[in-house]
Amino acid sequence: MDEQIGWLVVLLMIFTIMFCLVRQIYDTWILRKLKEIIPKRTWVGHLLMCGSLFGLLVSYVLNILVAMQLAVSNLMTSNSTNLGCFLFLAIYFIAKFGIIKRAGDISQI
Repeated sequence: MDEQIGWLVVLLMIFTIMFCLVRQIYDTWILRKLKEIIPKRTWVGHLLMCGSLFGLLVSYVLNILVAMQLAVSNLMTSNSTNLGCFLFLAIYFIAKFGIIKRAGDISQI
C-alpha cells in the first residue's frame, strides 16, 4: 500500500510540473505578442522560467528512472540527477523572484 501511495505522489508531482510548464509557456506566448511594451528583463525572466521548468521535468524523470534502475550509467547517478533538479528549481526561483520585478507583471500590462 505504501508503494502505491509513493507512486501516486510521484505521478502527481510529474503532472504538476507538466501543468506548470504548459501554463508558463502560455504566459510567455502572451508576452511574446507584447514584446515591444514589456521590459526586456520580464521577457528574459519568463524564458528562463520556461527553460528551468523543462529542465526540472527532465531531471526529475531521469531521477525516477535511475531510482528504478532503468537508466544505468556511470555519468547518471542519483546524486547528479538530484543536483540537476535542485539547480533547475533554484534557477526557476531566481528568475521568478529575482529577475522579474513583481509577481503581477502580466496583469499590469
